[in-house]
Amino acid sequence: MVTLSNNPMVGGVDPHLDHCTIAAVDSVTGETTAQASVANLDSGWKAAVGFCQRHRVETIGVESASSFGMGLSRVLSRAGFTVIEVPTRLTARMRRLDGASKTDPGDAIAVARAVITHDLSPWCDTPESEALRVLVHRREALINIQTREVNQLRALLTEIDPGYAARLQRVRTFKAFRELAAVDYHGDIYQTTVTEQIQSIAHTCHTRLKLIKQLQRDIANALPPAALRLID
Repeated sequence: MVTLSNNPMVGGVDPHLDHCTIAAVDSVTGETTAQASVANLDSGWKAAVGFCQRHRVETIGVESASSFGMGLSRVLSRAGFTVIEVPTRLTARMRRLDGASKTDPGDAIAVARAVITHDLSPWCDTPESEALRVLVHRREALINIQTREVNQLRALLTEIDPGYAARLQRVRTFKAFRELAAVDYHGDIYQTTVTEQIQSIAHTCHTRLKLIKQLQRDIANALPPAALRLID
């Protein structure tokens, strides 16, 4: 957890795709002493460092520090500031407590007040962990898509060949997808269409499974030795 220094000034940042809104708030009086908007790119991040230095901010909260605020958070951290990641839901809660409408300046103030009133952990500039986060999130996204398409594939197969669908176990192997990609039901336009869709989905799932397996290897390579030993 973070302990605020004797310096009462705390910063808050509401980052967006193209800009970041910053506020400096006095942790004792609750007064907002300064606000600014900077571009969410290198020149703006440097301007944010200058803003914090001018207004004696040492601790600064950033909403979505590992998303829209990643670049700014890294620059601030490397410049010696203590960066706190503030969850979006906490920003919304602080804004409701203040009775404020949703605006960029209002959210930046809410982020700063969240840092003042809550015991939040500091954000750490750890490229290895962030790389792992990206890999894990990508794998989870692909697995979710794979699950939806396997369900769709099974539903189509149930329409045209319930017996085959009943014999199928969990459809998750390369062999299963190859077999489904080769099905061929002759008949009217409905049967032909269903066959084509089953083949197409199975082929796509086969390709996606390769990506998922590669991500699993990338995640294993990105894990520190201690984590690998724990998994073993």
